[in-house]
Amino acid sequence: MDKNKGLGWLGRGRGFAHWLVPMALSVGCGQQGAAEGESIARVSSAVVGTLTISGHVTGVGGGPLAGVTVKLTGGSTLVTTTNATGDYSLAVSANLPVSLTVSASLSGCTFTGPSNFNGISSNQVVNFSGSGASCQSAQVIVGPQGPAGPAGPTGATGATGATGATGPAGQIGPMGLPGPIGPLGPMGPMGPAGPVGPAGPAGNVGVLPTQIINAASDALPAGSSDIRIYANCPPGEHVLGGGYSVGQRVGIPPNQISPITVDENRPFRVTGGIDQWLVGGINLDQGELPAGALRAYAVCTNGAVAH
Repeated sequence: MDKNKGLGWLGRGRGFAHWLVPMALSVGCGQQGAAEGESIARVSSAVVGTLTISGHVTGVGGGPLAGVTVKLTGGSTLVTTTNATGDYSLAVSANLPVSLTVSASLSGCTFTGPSNFNGISSNQVVNFSGSGASCQSAQVIVGPQGPAGPAGPTGATGATGATGATGPAGQIGPMGLPGPIGPLGPMGPMGPAGPVGPAGPAGNVGVLPTQIINAASDALPAGSSDIRIYANCPPGEHVLGGGYSVGQRVGIPPNQISPITVDENRPFRVTGGIDQWLVGGINLDQGELPAGALRAYAVCTNGAVAH
């Protein structure tokens, strides 16, 4: 039986078990003989079954060897080659238990083996290690970094360069802070006490007349952000206090929120002008707001008020 027929017969499985005869498995690359190292396993027949012979092939330094011919020999022959990681696998259909011989070969390499198996019925792992000047793995194995070498001698000191030209004068720095205030001088002598004047008549308790002035924001188009409202006291009156209210709410109770946040709520007086109460806010979502969304009020009086 030639090599191709042997491979086809093995792939047909259990339905052709009556064809089986004792065989051996070997592994090789190139036209090498046993002189370059072969590993073989022999099988005796009993019950028809399938088992796998697989393994890993390495070269000098322990790296994987690709393209190594692995041969299984006996009554028939199976041949395969290792892949890029140095692995191989052969499926054997035979009467179990079986005896096999497995070998590996590659030009320029000498391998361990062959490996002989007598009366086996289960999968087997057969690894090969090659040696020889040409038995180098394509994989580069980098060893650990060696220790650092000693430091070399220090070179001679170079000549001193010429002095560079003087740069332009820098800008005058800012004026320093004023010095601390000096200590107070000694208190002078107290003068004589003057005569006590007569007490004046008691005045009536007065009530300042007041009025509340209201102001409301205009309608704001979408995209507006800042809102300012001034509640102006009438001419001649002064502001005593004030406040604001937000007229619009968004959401469903109790989770309503105001679309306006107020960041100013204070009196405002223009020098030489009228008194005002200033309310300022921010349109949070910059949506359209109706007139009166923000309101301000000022409490005004025409009485004398200290500012």
